[in-house]
Amino acid sequence: VMEKLKAIFRSTRAKRAYEAGKQLLKHGFYTPLPLMYGVKKSFCLYTTNFLITTSADGENTYKYFETRFPLPLSVDSFNEKRALIKTAGHEIGRLHRTGFFHGDLRVGNIIIQGKGSSAKFFIIDNERTIYCKSIPEKKRIKNLVQINMARFPQITKSDRLRFLNAYISENPLLLSSREDLIHKIHYLTERRHYYKSIKS
Repeated sequence: VMEKLKAIFRSTRAKRAYEAGKQLLKHGFYTPLPLMYGVKKSFCLYTTNFLITTSADGENTYKYFETRFPLPLSVDSFNEKRALIKTAGHEIGRLHRTGFFHGDLRVGNIIIQGKGSSAKFFIIDNERTIYCKSIPEKKRIKNLVQINMARFPQITKSDRLRFLNAYISENPLLLSSREDLIHKIHYLTERRHYYKSIKS
């Protein structure tokens, strides 16, 4: 109901996702190509809205790790995983450096195509993705914590640091506060996991 009321004063989720997808593609990021969106209204309130995009030929992150990196990892798989995580760090770092903030950057909203350092990362569910000159620090932290919430047996503490180091290399102004940033992300991630566990 609230979403329907909000639609009176702002764009629908489908329209926002459509426009954000176009902006991402314009700036060289991967996301399914938005083709069209629509809405059905009744008595000035929308009842449904939809977005049609092309498909992304890949797998969401959970499925990707499950099928591509079964444990125990071989040496080749281990090296491929490290290259993939580093590449992901660079891509998310570039996303923020360019001025994009994703409202829900969980790894489930990232589709991976390819492997290792040549992998492509398709960002989906962009209805809350915004583009600005410089994203606020609070939103930067929020996105990084959302990604860091993922728990895979294949991902180690070193992998998480590898991701963050690649991210920071795309945002060199963060170098001076690197340790504080890593500590904050770790603290907020663990706190979210704690509250999530006591609610379940």
